[in-house]
Amino acid sequence: MILDIGRIVTGEKRHLYWPRKGVMFKHPFPVGYRAVKDVFGHRFFMSILETEEGPLFEIEIENGEKWHGPSATSPWSDICKRFTRTKKTRVSGPLVRSFLVSFFKKNFFLKS
Repeated sequence: MILDIGRIVTGEKRHLYWPRKGVMFKHPFPVGYRAVKDVFGHRFFMSILETEEGPLFEIEIENGEKWHGPSATSPWSDICKRFTRTKKTRVSGPLVRSFLVSFFKKNFFLKS
């Protein structure tokens, strides 16, 4: 469930808040984005933070434990390794974070 859609970064550093070239899914990384997802029997709170180097993707579980990464995928990969039996589990961070939900993309990011 999306709690806050955040804001699109503008200005000199805006290029840091879009995927690099060659990435399949083109969507912005809105600072302040917050969402909640229930998976693996736990509730995860996801957010995108602003740093000097670009977005920091943070995921926090209800007990306060946190995972961070420079991409949407990296913290979710660590979470999958922790909460599943197989160490080969991987996930699409953008998909898990609801960036690819067509309604969300169409209505909030792709308006001209």
